[in-house]
Amino acid sequence: MDRMIWTAVSGMSASMARQRMIASNMANAQTIGFRAEVMRFTPITLEGPGQEVRAMSDAEVHGAQMAPGAMIQTGRALDVAMQGDALLSVDPGDGSEAYTRRGDLSV
Repeated sequence: MDRMIWTAVSGMSASMARQRMIASNMANAQTIGFRAEVMRFTPITLEGPGQEVRAMSDAEVHGAQMAPGAMIQTGRALDVAMQGDALLSVDPGDGSEAYTRRGDLSV
């Protein structure tokens, strides 16, 4: 297949991944403890005789934005807030361990 088609497909795939990440970040913006995903795009270069061109772009979720959000006073005794990039370890009920920044705890 023509090299330009692969470049176009790669660009479209990276653009779709970026749109999915932005949609997820917008949909969860009001979720307590949510941290926005951060995406990294890496160009992939083909090497060889006559092929040293940027051919593709690899997109991956690089992590989460861990900047602190606004503190909300709830008045509930079990509510907590994490400082910095701390995460709270919780038991989701299936015997595994999960991590969250959501601080509205219940027993």
